[in-house]
Amino acid sequence: MFHPDSINYTSKPFTISLTHFYVNNVPVKIDSHYVLQYDQNYLSFQFAALTFFRNEDLHYAYKMVGLDEEWILSGNRRFTTYANLIPGNYTFQVRSTDPNGLWNKNILEILITIKNPWYKEWYAFLFYILITSSIVYSIYYYKKQQRLNLQYIRDNIARDLHDEIGSNLSSISIFNEVAKESAARNTDNLQEILNKIGEYTQISQEGMTDIVWMIDSKTTDLKIYL
Repeated sequence: MFHPDSINYTSKPFTISLTHFYVNNVPVKIDSHYVLQYDQNYLSFQFAALTFFRNEDLHYAYKMVGLDEEWILSGNRRFTTYANLIPGNYTFQVRSTDPNGLWNKNILEILITIKNPWYKEWYAFLFYILITSSIVYSIYYYKKQQRLNLQYIRDNIARDLHDEIGSNLSSISIFNEVAKESAARNTDNLQEILNKIGEYTQISQEGMTDIVWMIDSKTTDLKIYL
């Protein structure tokens, strides 16, 4: 009686082929390299060894280089699925045994490239840098203008107070001379003149206090002078 199992099989390398490929459960034309978008990350593979001799005795192993560290033994199952693959470069590999259990040296390799979403591409990061730089510069420019405006206000207030104090000192000097003449003539309006001198002296003292307060670097609220 003839037994097929009794035939001596000489191992000869044979090709392993990708028979079906699905992206997000949609069939895709067979190719050796696929470039996919970031959301095309649910992949299904079907493969087979191109031999008709005792192919039910063939066993398969596969590996996704870039994800799997070791070969995954699948027995005589000729399909697998990978879900939620992150953007990157992968190589899907398949190998099989011969009917005697020896691993075939031919390995199927399919290159897979999953692109980054647009907001993670280099031009997106360049855009983020430009936007951040613009915001930082805008804040710097705004604060610089605030300092310049504050200094302008300080200068105007100092000039006004200087003029006011100068005028008051001139008035004090005039009233002082009048007071001297009044004292020499012993006139009745001496007290009134002394009151005027005291009044202008008080105003000048307040102006000096305002100047000291204004030139203090910690003073930023100048609204009372506007």
